[in-house]
Parts: sequence; C-alpha cells; structure tokens
Amino acid sequence: MQYKFAIELSKVDIQLIYKIKTFLGVGSITECSRCNPSGIISSFARLKVSSKKNLLNVIIPIFTEFPFITHKYYDFLHFQNCLI
Repeated sequence: MQYKFAIELSKVDIQLIYKIKTFLGVGSITECSRCNPSGIISSFARLKVSSKKNLLNVIIPIFTEFPFITHKYYDFLHFQNCLI
C-alpha cells in the first residue's frame, strides 16, 4: 500500500508551495490543471510527499507537535496508525 501527503494551492501561490518544500526538505512539486463541471479551468501546484521514511520522520512529527483542531485530526490519527 502507498501513502501520500499532499498540499494543493492555486498557481497564484506557487512561490509559497516552493517555500513549504524548502522548509520540509522533502517532496516533489507538480503543476496541474483541471476543469470543473462548469467548464472553468483551474491551475494549481501540488506538493506531494510519498516516501514512507519522509512521512514518518518529517510529516507525522509536524502534525503531532501541532495537531489539527478540527475533525481532520481524526483523519490524521487514522493516517498515522495505518502508516505505522
């Protein structure tokens, strides 16, 4: 099974996604676009971390130290338990 953590931002904010990647020191960035049902095309950049080692050593510790304060916290716990 493969796990991944991804952040997507509008291409307008592409510099931010590169700064996040630099801060984390892991991941890869792809630029994408998609068409919604109304036919409007949106362009975005995606930072993806899929290495189990990087997920365990970089991503999990960040969200353990700075936990979500929404229902996403339970998604994170499930992700963490599956990964371990």
